[in-house]
Amino acid sequence: MMRASSLASGSQGNSYVVETEDGLILVDLGISFRDLVCRLSYLKASPLKLKALFITHEHLDHIRGVVQFLKHTSCPLYITKKTMERARLDEKKWSDRIHLIEREDVVEFGSTVVQALPKCHDAAEPLFFNLFHRGCQATVLTDTGVPDAAMAVSISRADLLFLESNHDVEMLKRGPYPEHLKKRILSPYGHLSNQQASSLVAMNASERLRWLFLSHISEHNNTPETALLTLENALSERTPLKELKRVLTTPQAPTPWAEVAPL
Repeated sequence: MMRASSLASGSQGNSYVVETEDGLILVDLGISFRDLVCRLSYLKASPLKLKALFITHEHLDHIRGVVQFLKHTSCPLYITKKTMERARLDEKKWSDRIHLIEREDVVEFGSTVVQALPKCHDAAEPLFFNLFHRGCQATVLTDTGVPDAAMAVSISRADLLFLESNHDVEMLKRGPYPEHLKKRILSPYGHLSNQQASSLVAMNASERLRWLFLSHISEHNNTPETALLTLENALSERTPLKELKRVLTTPQAPTPWAEVAPL
């Protein structure tokens, strides 16, 4: 069995948790350690079950709680060297805790496996992650400006998918952001739009996909309803994903557990 929750998702902070019989694995920690403990408690999950933290990239909304995490747990941190340097983490101070990984590395925790894959974003060495356990797969894919073949393959095999649906293009263009920021978000090094995310799902998701978490939804250039409507319109053009449950994420609160078991 594998289950997952979005602890926080959005420009204010991002953190995702996947639980298997081997324990809890975090992807990103853009919230405080105190908030992490509170949100795990809300899910009735013990911080004592934490096995590892994986970092996708160094932006503050993904690493805000990392130092406190290192201070208050004994869990390993998995991060690339350039991301560690950009995050200004002291490798010597945390030498027993920091485990440097590279793109396409695989890390095992008992029967749970975490695979790191590269993505395109305005960061040092941005990654996305696939987590595998006894025939189930969870994919965490946010903060990327352009879809690619590795993402399509990962989505096609996922049972649980955290997928960025950051902005509505027209809302962004008409919105309050300065032009340079709009260009950055719309660039290959920015964020996936609702249409890009929805097309990725419509074109690549298989019948095994049970849970789709629409993630990193902009508070200024999108609405949850717009993201969901764009997805529904895209899915209407393909064979229905009969068992697919849609989950809207927020930065303020965790989602309920979503659970899958091998078919």
